[in-house]
Amino acid sequence: MPDSINIKTALTHAKTDIDALFGVGHAKANPALVGAYLQAAALHEIDKTLVEAIENLVEISSKFNLLKRLL
Repeated sequence: MPDSINIKTALTHAKTDIDALFGVGHAKANPALVGAYLQAAALHEIDKTLVEAIENLVEISSKFNLLKRLL
């Protein structure tokens, strides 16, 4: 699934991916699976965002430590 997408695109990806894995029509017959797919995709996006935020905080923190040493 692409990095940043809207809900309509996410639903299309969910249907396509589920049907490709389990057979045509499986997504339509199993809306709970589509919901679980979307939830997993959302959690993956949250995870990526948190990792990026932590990496930015570590970088900022190291710059402050460097600044303290220079002063």
